[in-house]
Amino acid sequence: MYDVNEIFRNPAADIGTVIHSVFSVFFAQPATFLSLAFFQMLSILLFLFLDIVIFGGFFLQLQFTIASCLGNNSRFLILTDTTTATTTTAVSATARLLDDYYGDNNGPQDDNEICLSEVLDDALGEFIGAVLMSAIIFSFIMTIFGNAMIFAATDTYTGVLPSISNSLSKGCKKLCHVFTFQCILGLVIGVTYILIVILPAFAKGSAGILFLTHIVYLVFVSVLYSVMVAGVPSIVVEDQSPLSAFSRSWNLCKSSICFIFCSIFCFHILLSISNLIMNVIQLNTTGFILYIFLLLHFAMMVVLSSLGLILHVVLYFSIRVRSEGYTQTALSSELEGHFSGGGVEVASEMT
Repeated sequence: MYDVNEIFRNPAADIGTVIHSVFSVFFAQPATFLSLAFFQMLSILLFLFLDIVIFGGFFLQLQFTIASCLGNNSRFLILTDTTTATTTTAVSATARLLDDYYGDNNGPQDDNEICLSEVLDDALGEFIGAVLMSAIIFSFIMTIFGNAMIFAATDTYTGVLPSISNSLSKGCKKLCHVFTFQCILGLVIGVTYILIVILPAFAKGSAGILFLTHIVYLVFVSVLYSVMVAGVPSIVVEDQSPLSAFSRSWNLCKSSICFIFCSIFCFHILLSISNLIMNVIQLNTTGFILYIFLLLHFAMMVVLSSLGLILHVVLYFSIRVRSEGYTQTALSSELEGHFSGGGVEVASEMT
């Protein structure tokens, strides 16, 4: 059985111990982690379904709006395939229509063309807004469940049985802080890509320069990802603000960059090999057995989504224990200071 005091007595100091700790935490409470990962996958599938319905309705409404705006010219929206004798609605039809109206580059000439221009301008704004809103909602889903899994792993270290509802509730409370932290981190990565890769490519677009800038950018992202691995756990456990989480993670991880990078790299190599094996098996399988392996592959992806987050928690606690003498009592006190009411049961059988 998993000893919750093990990481405080013998914190992970090598890659093998880190990977062992990740699987130990997972198998200490597999039902909780699998349930959270399953509900996350289910939420993503539901979100994608609603996205398809909403955007499908958007484009269908846009087609009818354009047709009514153009009046008799709406015949251009329908293309007839003379070889198959079937009629299909296609994006190329809209392109053909627009070419008829704007091919002379003189802009709209009559009321129909002005109406079309206004409709397309409004539709573009609505489409961009819908895409941004969709991206934000998707990020919220990933952040909430990610926080919940981090809380579940943290509760495991405190010696309590993490509940799904309690983990999700805590995950929602930290949504804004973690989301802001991730947005700032993503902005830094994006701006750096522009400065390191895109601008030099415009200045001197040789293949050698482009290759070199990509190498420099890859090194930068690898180092940044390694030193920021404690950012989200510090927000969750220590109640750090989005901005203070950057300095906290840097101070905690800067002396362990190689250890963190190698642990994450080897862990993902291991997961990639497992994924590759499943893909090869599926390519050489047919019939009913194929569906069995597809279900197994889906289950494996559910498990992997949990393991990646547990890895961050293991690294965070391992470094804190080694560098700060962190204890289980201190962890329990920190969490009790941030959240009231537990609703959790002491997991005496885990020790």
